[in-house]
Amino acid sequence: MRHRILLMAAPGCGKSQAIVDLARFGDTQVTVFDREDGIRPLLYALGETPENLDLRLIEGDPADAWASLRSQVKEVRTRSMVDDWICFDVAEAWWTMSQEAYVMMRYGTDLASYLADKIVEAVVSSRKPLTFGGLIPDDWQVIKSQYYTVIPQTLGAGCKANVMVTAQIKDVATWMKDGQPVYLEQKLPEMYKKAGIKPAGESALTGQVDVVLQLEHPTMKRWRMRTLGKNRLGVEFDWVDVTDRSVYEVYLEQLGGPA
Repeated sequence: MRHRILLMAAPGCGKSQAIVDLARFGDTQVTVFDREDGIRPLLYALGETPENLDLRLIEGDPADAWASLRSQVKEVRTRSMVDDWICFDVAEAWWTMSQEAYVMMRYGTDLASYLADKIVEAVVSSRKPLTFGGLIPDDWQVIKSQYYTVIPQTLGAGCKANVMVTAQIKDVATWMKDGQPVYLEQKLPEMYKKAGIKPAGESALTGQVDVVLQLEHPTMKRWRMRTLGKNRLGVEFDWVDVTDRSVYEVYLEQLGGPA
C-alpha cells in the first residue's frame, strides 16, 4: 500500500515533528525537503539524527535553489523504493519558491519588487485592477508546469515511495451576498467550505493526495488528529488522540492494520 498524505496544521502543531517521527518510529528511508529550516531544530532537541533520515535543506536564492530542488527530487524519486518516504515541508514554501524562481529568471527581479511595481502601474497609473496576481496567464502556465516536476510528479504513479506533504492552514475566503457566503475560489472542494479552512499552497494539491489530515493541539500538552473530508482508503475519523505518538502510526491504526 502506497500512502500519499497531506498533513495540514497551524504553526507549532507538529507538522515537522510528524516527518521526524516517520524516521524515529520506522526503519525505512525518509527523505525530507525543507526550505524553512524547521527540521534541524527538532533534531537538535532530540539530540540525534536517525540514520534513516536524509534531510535536504534547500537554501540560497530562489533561482538556484529551485534548480537544486528539481534535480535532487528527481534523483531521490528515481532511486526510491517501496515503503520509503519522500516528504515536503511545507507546501506553500515550495509553491512560493517556484513563483520567485520564475520571476527572477523571467523578469530579473525578486517577486516582491515585481508585484510592487505592478501595483503602482495598475492602481496609481492606469487605475486598472491587478489581475492574475500581477502575472500574465502565460507566466502562470510556465510556473505550474515547472512546479509539476516537483511535488505533483512525486505524488504521481511513477514514484514508488510514500509521500507526505505538510501545509499551513488558511481561512476560506468568502464575502456575503443576500445573507449567504460566496466563495472566492469557485472550485474550492466542499470539504473546505464546510470546515471553513483550507491548506495553504497550490490549489490542486488536494486532488493529488489520498488523504487530508488535520493536526492540532487543543491544549499545550495534548494533540489530536482528524481526516478532513477526504480519504480514498475509505476510513474517516474525527479527532483521535495522538499525544506522544507517531501521526503515521495512529493513522495506520485507524485504517485497521499495518501498511
